[in-house]
Amino acid sequence: MINLKAHYADSARRFLQTAIVIDDQAHFGPTITTVVPVLHSPTGSVLGAPDRPGEPAVAVTVEQDAADQQTGSLNAKVLTHAFMARDMICGLYRPEPGEAMVDRTAGAAKLADIVVVDWYLEPGSSRSAKEIVVRLLKSDRADNGRLRLIAVYTSQPGREAIAGELLGEIEGHSELSGMLLQDGPALVGSDTRIIVLNKRNTQAAADLEEVNEETLPDRLISEFACLSQSLLASFSLSAVAAIRKGAHHVLALYTGDLDGAFVAHRAGIPHPDDSRAFALDMLVTEIRNLVELEEVPERQLGGDVIEAWVQSKVASGHKFRGEQAEITPSDVQTFVRGGADAFKASLPRQHAHGDPSQLVAEGSRVPISKISRIFYPDSPAARRAVQRLARLTTFQREPGRTRIPEDWSPLLTLGTLLQEIQAEGKHGPAEILLCVQPRCDSVRLKKRTPFPMQGVSLSGDHFNIILRDSGSVVQEAWVSLKPMDTVMVQFDPDAARRGVIATRDQERYIFSSVDGRRWLWLGDMKEMKAQQWAMDLGSRISGVGMDEMEHMRLAAERKLKRNWTA
Repeated sequence: MINLKAHYADSARRFLQTAIVIDDQAHFGPTITTVVPVLHSPTGSVLGAPDRPGEPAVAVTVEQDAADQQTGSLNAKVLTHAFMARDMICGLYRPEPGEAMVDRTAGAAKLADIVVVDWYLEPGSSRSAKEIVVRLLKSDRADNGRLRLIAVYTSQPGREAIAGELLGEIEGHSELSGMLLQDGPALVGSDTRIIVLNKRNTQAAADLEEVNEETLPDRLISEFACLSQSLLASFSLSAVAAIRKGAHHVLALYTGDLDGAFVAHRAGIPHPDDSRAFALDMLVTEIRNLVELEEVPERQLGGDVIEAWVQSKVASGHKFRGEQAEITPSDVQTFVRGGADAFKASLPRQHAHGDPSQLVAEGSRVPISKISRIFYPDSPAARRAVQRLARLTTFQREPGRTRIPEDWSPLLTLGTLLQEIQAEGKHGPAEILLCVQPRCDSVRLKKRTPFPMQGVSLSGDHFNIILRDSGSVVQEAWVSLKPMDTVMVQFDPDAARRGVIATRDQERYIFSSVDGRRWLWLGDMKEMKAQQWAMDLGSRISGVGMDEMEHMRLAAERKLKRNWTA
């Protein structure tokens, strides 16, 4: 059986490449001091001679370890060597008094995988350290999140008190309030972890954990792994690690001598701008190849890993339950490799909560459509997780989730989801529409253009899409793919970009139609999913209506067999 904790740590180790250390007492190992003794002529001579300047004697070289000279120092040479031994690059910044240290560290710290900061970067003051941490967290929040590990590496005792003081500072900023909770000497969030650790020679205290420079990298790797202790997080780390590993190989493929061939391709196609998608597809294929050749899905999501995950749930005391039925761990393990067939075979063995001898009736069993429920403590938790995964697999981009550059705005095209911004005084549910305009008809526009839209309903018992509406409420909705539900909405294209482009309004993106209505961008569906729905819509339009013998229609749908009898 796989050791799941070690498996997660290995994924973190493969991913991590860079760390930055910010410490005003960093030094590079032993210091060498040359001491030159000076001999003085004795005074008070019987001849009454005056004192004479001394003569230099032989110089003496003394080697001293700066770490032994003052509490709180950091041996940067030992630390950087320790990171190098783990194939990581460690940058060091030793600020001097009066420097704009917060501004100077902002860019590099933002990009580093791990940030290590001393608590007192100025004598007796944690002000700068707090400012660095807060600025990093605000930057991460502006980018809609990222995995972030920060270590406060200090000689000050009282780790929990330091963590609490830092949390108080973070909570004082409204946009960061509630994102972290304190867990002893750590501050923990969904994608952020801040841990307080002590340097060597920290003053004795009850709340003390010294980690020396040689072992600090391993400890930080373990702390980072705490951010990714899940199947999909570990898979994602390993996939990105494979991309990082092969990035320069991919870059080396596209040499300057290919430029002429690419420009020739662009010049030879009816719509030259289509060459941009051609180039992107070419690059994405190479990046996908990096992940596949490293066998990341096999290593991270194989049956043995999933079995270890199920076993970890059992070890934690989790019960695989629905609202009325429970499934044994041994049956759940069979689902890992047997899939739906194994689940169906286990249905008669589902039993009452805590009583394997009391089997439940068919109507009380967990159906395969709700199998996710057994992996969560309750139905709401299962529902939230399933809905979030569904949005990740449906939408290529969503506001509030996607890291969006400042100068980017969405283009209205196939798969764009919009919700009407209601004018003052208008009541009732705001209309939601899905754009089904083909991509080729969404670009190179020169005049006012009608866009076909399919209605989206939030009522009814069924759904085929999960979206987040204008109020950030996750909704199960139904997109009608019937031609009778198609509506046409006209838009004027942007003259320069020759497409219908949304306008940014703070954190929102808004499209304006010719009829004066304003539409909030809810996201862009993944291209293949949107194309599939467009084909479903088109197939209804091209369907042929005809009268057919009912007997033969049923046979064609495999509802009758050969040699049937009444």
